[in-house]
Amino acid sequence: HAVVLGVSPLSSRVTRAIRELGFGCLRVDHPDEADLAIDQQTRALLVVPPIPRFSVLTYARRGRARSEDVPLFVVMEGPVPSRTARTLYAEGVEAIFAWPRDAQALKRTVFRVCGADSADWGAKKKTASEVALEETVRANLRAHAAPFGAHLAVEACGRFVILRGSL
Repeated sequence: HAVVLGVSPLSSRVTRAIRELGFGCLRVDHPDEADLAIDQQTRALLVVPPIPRFSVLTYARRGRARSEDVPLFVVMEGPVPSRTARTLYAEGVEAIFAWPRDAQALKRTVFRVCGADSADWGAKKKTASEVALEETVRANLRAHAAPFGAHLAVEACGRFVILRGSL
């Protein structure tokens, strides 16, 4: 299952989107509730700012200090400033999704991370950040390159993307 942490209307929309995928999804309002909700069955933690008492950065640092193996994703309304994104990635956030632009990429990422195969769709097992990168690139290619007849396969290796196909 997935845990969504946030008090905004966007956190409710994200929770609904995850439940539509057929996965259990618990929405909590407070960071302490999220910490208690994380167990061995938790496959993803989605933080939707604002969250009480903490900035997303502080919460990411707190999670890293506890050495949780649950991938942490951040969902923000609209585009994310580059400096903020770099700081969050440095603190262990797997991926940042701008809602609503990246809604499909978020759903596909959660589907792959929470699914039974847990991101094992290719020749090697993918990390949560690689899955998120692949799905975000695929969504952008569908939106921008498909009208030009693009047929591109996407594969993420670390923080790099390999595109194969024709345009």
